[in-house]
Amino acid sequence: MEVEGAIPKRKEWIIEAAIRVFAEKGFHPAGMREIAQQAKVAIGTIYHYFKSKEDILVNIFREEIEQRRRFLEELRASGLSIREQLQRILAMHFDRIKENKRLVILILMERLEPNERFQRVFRSLYEEVAHYIEELIAEGIRREEIAPCNPLITAYALMGAIEAVTSRAVLYNDETSAAILREAPQELAKSLWRWLGAVPAEG
Repeated sequence: MEVEGAIPKRKEWIIEAAIRVFAEKGFHPAGMREIAQQAKVAIGTIYHYFKSKEDILVNIFREEIEQRRRFLEELRASGLSIREQLQRILAMHFDRIKENKRLVILILMERLEPNERFQRVFRSLYEEVAHYIEELIAEGIRREEIAPCNPLITAYALMGAIEAVTSRAVLYNDETSAAILREAPQELAKSLWRWLGAVPAEG
């Protein structure tokens, strides 16, 4: 019997297989048969959970949105300093990359897909994270922890910097990528904090 709210095991296998296939071949060249083979299930089993290949991709990104939403909601209620929240966002982001590099590659590959349904999902994820960072920066300004600035523009600038580092880390498989994944959360936190003009922490 499946627990309410839990992802059924076979559905989880299909999602994991789809991420592998989409990331390695690209969304459009990938076929449902390849996903079924990777997941070790019948094609009919896939259609029990998903209407189409597009439906699988949308489900993948919606699940990523939900995971990040839950993290940000918990962080917002934590009472931590602005600096600590920024550090935790960066740590979470790069931990997610280490856990599922293929998923990040898939997001980078498909984010400019002209499909309107995909774009709504991508935009939802991007805008939600941007809005949270915007609010975080505005709160930092009110607390005089961050120098006065336009919170929205600064939020997008921060996300652009993180995205550039992320792209280099996942699109190549070399020593530089490994070093980036290992050191990026701490280095980005220090650099971004200096850029924001925040008061350095004592010690």
